[in-house]
Amino acid sequence: MKQALLVSSNPLIIEEFNSIAALVNVQLVVTQQPTQSQLTDTQRIFVDHESDVAAINACNLQNQISASTETSLVLAGAATPHSWQVAAEIGAKHIVLIPESRQWLVDYIKSGPSKLGQVITLTGITGGSGTTTIALALARACAQIGKSVTLVDLDFQSVGLDVAAGCEKSLGLNWSKIQSQAAQADGEAIIAELPEIEGVRLLTNDVLRSHPDRQLQTRIIEQLSGNCDLVLIDSGRWQPESVVSEIEIAERFFVIPNTIRACAIGREIVNIETDQCQQLIVREIPGSGLSPVMVAETLDRSLGAVVPTDPRICELSEQGLALSANPLSKFNRPISALSQRLFGDENVLRVA
Repeated sequence: MKQALLVSSNPLIIEEFNSIAALVNVQLVVTQQPTQSQLTDTQRIFVDHESDVAAINACNLQNQISASTETSLVLAGAATPHSWQVAAEIGAKHIVLIPESRQWLVDYIKSGPSKLGQVITLTGITGGSGTTTIALALARACAQIGKSVTLVDLDFQSVGLDVAAGCEKSLGLNWSKIQSQAAQADGEAIIAELPEIEGVRLLTNDVLRSHPDRQLQTRIIEQLSGNCDLVLIDSGRWQPESVVSEIEIAERFFVIPNTIRACAIGREIVNIETDQCQQLIVREIPGSGLSPVMVAETLDRSLGAVVPTDPRICELSEQGLALSANPLSKFNRPISALSQRLFGDENVLRVA
């Protein structure tokens, strides 16, 4: 962390924060009205509950801080209606009591803020939809635009993600090792032990039909999402009551080929999955009589992307090169567009 920022004129609060900052060797900046440069250089902002609301509004604090910055309201004494007005103005994530919160502050100030990672799922309408190949391509595209990405295999009916990614012989962490080790480590430590290819961390399944405990799956994904920008889940073929239904997910995609059979199966699934927020990634099959738009209209779901079928992609997957650079621009273009939309300037899918 670069520094901590305290917005206060209260001598008691300033003295308390100075002593804590010295203890944990963190630079503390004290001000009554922060500047743009001060806001840019900090990841922890603490605002006295007696601060002037007009001064806070004048510095436009909420709009100037980055997404990785966390703000806290500092209380020295009893809370008043003014306190909660200040908390609302700064978008406070924490309430800090002086001096009761001293030990918590010691741990908090010296730590970095957790990331607000997106969790996105890709689910195949049928077997062979191309979910794994598309998941690998999307993970790589997001990594290429500078995002930290962890790709998680929740398809325990088949073993293929590790092979397609070329990491089946890796000594890194996988689901069977996590189960045997009881996964006591936090998300940052888990990510550090995962194999990495082309900037993508992979948590794969190496034992056919070996299902980790549902609570373990949920806990690991939550820990991962707190330590990277994107957790992309390859959940394989659709299953009723899948564990992904228990996870807070930013975006759900159904992957479906544009065939009559897939549409028939898809209609049965969407009658069960009544959530209208799922989007479709249509894999275009040459010679099919259904256009991607017709598929979307049939299933009453929005069209997220259309991906062409290319036998060279299958060849790359068979060689364990699905995450490597390739010249298949026709395939990469819609994947790249989807990654840009997920992390575009509009931040449409950012988890609040």
